Parts: sequence; C-alpha cells; structure tokens
Amino acid sequence: MTVRQFASTARRGLLSRRLLLGTVRFNSTATATATAQPSTATASAPPAESLIRLTNASIYRLGQTEAPLFQDLTWHLSTNETWAIIGPVGSGRSTLFTALQGKLRVLPAASFKYDFIRRLEEKNDGRDLWPSQLIKVVSFETTASTAAYMQERYHSYRDEDDLTLRQWVKTRDADATDADIQDAAQKLGLSHLLDGSLMNLSNGQSRRARILEALLAKPEILLLDEPFMGLDPDQRRTVSKVLRDLAETGETKVILSLRTMDRVPSWVTHTLQLSGRGKIGHIGPVEDMPTLAPEVVEEQVTIKPTKPASCRPTPGPAPSATPPVELKNVTVTHRSLQILKNISWTIHPGSRWALLGSNGSGKTTLLALILGDHPQCYSQDISMFGRRRGTGETLWSVQREIGHVSPEVHNHFPRDMRVLEAVFGGWYENRYVAKSSVTPKQKDAARALLEEFGLQGLEDKEFGNLSTGEQRLVLICRALITRPKLLILDEPFQGMDEGMVSKCKKWLDEKLGEEQALVFVTHVQEEVAGCIDRVVRLDKGEVVEMK
Repeated sequence: MTVRQFASTARRGLLSRRLLLGTVRFNSTATATATAQPSTATASAPPAESLIRLTNASIYRLGQTEAPLFQDLTWHLSTNETWAIIGPVGSGRSTLFTALQGKLRVLPAASFKYDFIRRLEEKNDGRDLWPSQLIKVVSFETTASTAAYMQERYHSYRDEDDLTLRQWVKTRDADATDADIQDAAQKLGLSHLLDGSLMNLSNGQSRRARILEALLAKPEILLLDEPFMGLDPDQRRTVSKVLRDLAETGETKVILSLRTMDRVPSWVTHTLQLSGRGKIGHIGPVEDMPTLAPEVVEEQVTIKPTKPASCRPTPGPAPSATPPVELKNVTVTHRSLQILKNISWTIHPGSRWALLGSNGSGKTTLLALILGDHPQCYSQDISMFGRRRGTGETLWSVQREIGHVSPEVHNHFPRDMRVLEAVFGGWYENRYVAKSSVTPKQKDAARALLEEFGLQGLEDKEFGNLSTGEQRLVLICRALITRPKLLILDEPFQGMDEGMVSKCKKWLDEKLGEEQALVFVTHVQEEVAGCIDRVVRLDKGEVVEMK
C-alpha cells in the first residue's frame, strides 16, 4: 500500500466515525436542488445542482443530544442561488455558519447532505474533501493572544519584525502566487498597500485584507459574517462588487450573515431570516421577504447643524476651562510615508465631535496619538488635560481620564474575564482587578450601568461567551463607568443590532455629562448620535473639514 493509499484509507475511516457522530454527512445518491422551504414542510426531491441540504434537521453542540440550537430545520441551497442569513444579534447566524462547516452535530445523520462534495468525489478532485477545508468563514474575530496589553498595537512590534501586507498573505497561504495576490488586491482596492506596513492598516483596510486572504484560498463556499461593517461607502461598494462577481461566476458560492438593520446587496437571491434565537422566520426568495432593508446609494456621513430637543444641553467652553486635548501642527510619517500632515485640533470640555474620513485617511493614527499608543506621540506638540505630553506624566495618569472603545480594544480584550469584572476594570490600571479592591459603591454603579444597557443577568458570564453586540455594550459600560473627561468611541456599534444602537444613542444624547467631551467615529449615517454637532474630517492625512 502506498503512502497516498494509506492516507486515503485512514481519512475514510475517520470520516466513517464522524458520520456516526452526526458531524459530517455526504449523500452519494442526491442529484437535485430543492428550493428553500419552511422548516415544517415536507422535503421534495432536489433538482440537479444541489449544493447543501438540511431536511428536518436538528443542530446540537458537539457531544450533546438535548436542547438543540435549531430544531426541524429544512434549508436547501442550490448552485444558482446566493443566500444571506439575516437576524438580530444572538439569533444564531454564527451557529448556522459553524454547522455548515461540519463543526456541530446534526441529527438525524441522514438529514444533512453535502451534495457538492459528492460531485467532487466523483471527479477525483484530489483535495481533502472535508467541509471545514472546502467551506471558509471570514468572521473578522481575532485570535490574537490576550497576553498582549490592549494598548500595545504599536509598541508590541519592532520595526524589523513588522510584515508588509504581501508578506502576511504569503504566511497565510504559501501557495499564493504574486500574480494572484496582485489581482485579488487590485479588485479589493488594496494593491497600493501590498508593500506597506501591516501594522498601519486601518480597521477597514484590515477587514478587506481578511477577505483578500479568503479569496486566495479559493474555497468552494465562502461564508462572510457582516462583511461590510467598518467600511466606508466607497469600499462597501468595492467589496460588494467583488462578492457579486464571485457569486455570478460560480467559482465560489457566497453566503452572507447580516444584521436585520443591514442593507442587503441586490445580487442576493435568497434569504434565511431568523426572528430570535434558533427561530426561523422566513426561508426563500428575496422578493418574498417584505421587511428586507434595500440596498441604497450611500454618501459620506454628515452632521446636522441643530440638536434634537431630547439632547442634553452643553454649554460652550468656559474661558478658564482646560481642554482635554490640544494638537498643534502634528505630522506623522512611517517609512517615508506621510500618514498625518499639519493637524491642529483643540477638543474643549463638553464638545461633541464626529471624527470622519474614509478607510486609511488617518483617523486610527490620530486617535493613537491622543491615547498615547503611538510611538511618535512624545515627539509631537500634544497636550493632554493641560500638560504637554512627554513632561513626566505616566501613561495611566492620562488614560484614566479617557473612556475608550474601538475595534482594537475589542479584539484584544481578554475573553475569560467576567462581565462585572470587565466593567470594574475601567477604574483600574491593571487588566485583572482583585474583587477585594472593588468598593460596594463601585459594584452598585457597575450593576446599575449594566442594567441601563439591558445587560442585567450577565454579570457572571465570561466575556467570550457573549454575542458580539453584547461584548460591545460591556466595553461601552467599561468606558463610561468612571465618567471620563474624554470619551472616544471608535466605531463602537459594530456587531450591534438596531435596538442596541438606539439604546446607546439615546444614552449619549440624554446622559452624557455637560463637562464630558466626546469623539465619535463612524462610517454609517444612522449611527450618529443627535448630540454630535461638530465635525473634523480627514482625507489622506489632512484636515479637509472642521466646523
């Protein structure tokens, strides 16, 4: 027996055991595609190009046969359909993605058929025909070690260790050719960044880089969890076109996961709508779903000149009031690339700012200077709370006056920390807070704030066991708990559903203190709180609007 034959035999033996466990099932006789049906309907014979079929299937966590995550689900996917799974936070969208990859238990075993894998087997495709290898997920969740301190985005890298985007792609996929990388990067608007620093990519650019990595893997099916989040309008259109072309050519089938409030691309043909945790509200053609949010032409975010009546009034700055932030002629370069140019900006107590600009315009670097995360913050003319940076102050003495939420903070936040401890941490420099050091008054304040944001009952849950939206709410509570003089909310509503966003905007409008300054970053008009009445807009590292 050759090594290849032995490997094939061993793989089929392991596959047989997984079939018995109900985690992977192939159907060697299926020859058809079924149109999607409600979960209560009787399955009909699928027509010729069936992709995947679940018929009266119940989905469980591995090792469990009780309390199914989904029950009696009938969902048939065809090669000529492009699907979007739509639902609120915590409704089970990620669970369905995990099930499609063959990583959950599905019973009865015969209820789950990978028809596309059967066809690949018949062609002697030569690849490892495992669902987890053929179906890729782009979820934008980090796997970075939580041992790295949250604020170490720049300091944890030495210049000689920093990879370029091209080098990073090759470490992820050694088989990717330069031509393939260049072609995919061009489509995603990343070609000019291929030989630039990976560390200096903005949040939106990093998300497109993750999509680039997935495209180069050339999976049979690509599952994308909220792929347009964190992208400016131009880049949302760019990514949408790339995915549309991918879906239309049929080389890779695309399935999206979207929140109820998200706009659905026009090239999506079918939707599975979740009405609650594990509850199916609709399965079928997109035209049969009347509550769908339509795709619209999006323009840049604007700020209304007048505040709504519900907003808490904020007085203008007192002549003697010390500004939380003063930047004078700030210029930042990295490897001869100019990132910021001559930025002057004063943030007064009680002011409500929107920091706007496209992906890569310099917003992340500007905030890193203010927060003290960027190594060049001490060589610039920056004053924080009346004191010139680099004159003997400690990092903590400045940061304890700042509440901060961002994608980077979220990505590096320890997943094993319990919710109440996470909120306590806003008062303390150390990441882990001894319970004995927390006062009864602080405990009461933390519990009250969690209740205001609808998180009561989650105090003892681990952060990593919450939905993405719940995690963001916890981090917002952490940022607010000390009533900081400066609140920086950098794309804080990513992963939240419409109800969560509405609750946060209402809190900012009505309860943010008169003396508290706010800097808010977003690419979505609907996320802008009514209290925000000032704007600074960046383009290619320069201020193009300030009013």
